[in-house]
Amino acid sequence: MKDVVVECTYGTVRSDKSNSIYNYLNDALTLGEMDSRGSGNEVREYIDVRDAADMCVKILKSDYQSETLIITGNHRMQLSELLEMINEILGDKIIINYIHSSF
Repeated sequence: MKDVVVECTYGTVRSDKSNSIYNYLNDALTLGEMDSRGSGNEVREYIDVRDAADMCVKILKSDYQSETLIITGNHRMQLSELLEMINEILGDKIIINYIHSSF
């Protein structure tokens, strides 16, 4: 038995409202702003869903029996960097809101 955890995926395959990047892009395009829950300093290692799927197939064929694997991207990025990149691609017209919440 293998446990595989896939974190922070993005891509064109089945991106829906449960995907944060989909939501950021959708909000930017429809509302002209993006809301981020947090400070923007959160770090993620995004991976394209196609790359994650390829890796899952490879590990199913290999000798990782009884191991827990975490599939993640290899480029660490702060959330603020991602949102600024989206804003830049869309012509620097998007308002980015950082919503700090206490738990």
